[in-house]
Amino acid sequence: MNTNGKKSPLSKCIQFVEKYKKEGIKGDTPYSEGEEADNFDITRERIFKIPECEGMRKLGFVDGGTASILSAADFSINLTRIAGAIFKDNEIIDVEEIPEVIEFYSATILEPLDDGKLAYNIQLFPREPEFKEFLPMEEIIIKMDEVRMLWGFRFRPNIETFGGVAMRFAEWFYATKFIETELDSGDIFVRDGSLQTGYKDEILLVRDLHSLAEEKNVYITGLSKSCRLITKNGDSLISLIDM
Repeated sequence: MNTNGKKSPLSKCIQFVEKYKKEGIKGDTPYSEGEEADNFDITRERIFKIPECEGMRKLGFVDGGTASILSAADFSINLTRIAGAIFKDNEIIDVEEIPEVIEFYSATILEPLDDGKLAYNIQLFPREPEFKEFLPMEEIIIKMDEVRMLWGFRFRPNIETFGGVAMRFAEWFYATKFIETELDSGDIFVRDGSLQTGYKDEILLVRDLHSLAEEKNVYITGLSKSCRLITKNGDSLISLIDM
């Protein structure tokens, strides 16, 4: 857009972005802040389509959502819903042995520890008594200094953020029950989002899920609809793969 023959500030913004982001650089590699992470060159032979299966398998999906009901600087209450669905022969079939949907409230408070530091104490409260067996531990403790160390928070995150922690824990636990009761050998489990973990003790739930899936010969997958990963040259990883 021009105004009296001059480029608008927005046009200049777009021009600046286009100058540096129009084309990616071939031979780039993913960027990772962790020293223990292994990165691999992005090359054509590493990108391939998922092959078609000869036989039809059941697909089991688990996803969750959470919303803040009430929060202040020192506490938060969230409502969370976890749901499971099964597809067979391109049609949705009923979940047979576990609830298709479970709901629970989570409450997060700041709790003083014996060493004088603070921790986030997250507790889960099922909306119906029968939902309790599909929820993980009743109490999740995350020290405040662990939050800053693991996720790089310079400032204390909003306390309602930890309703999402409760949701992630519940998703993994419900998914384990889901695989145990609803899926058979050769079936495929799909989790919304990546299979990455990040919270203290979350890995324990994921190990249980992986062990059960391996025992039952169920494939575990994650479906990410968006991606914020970048490359060492500062470009979008997904854009580079697409190119």
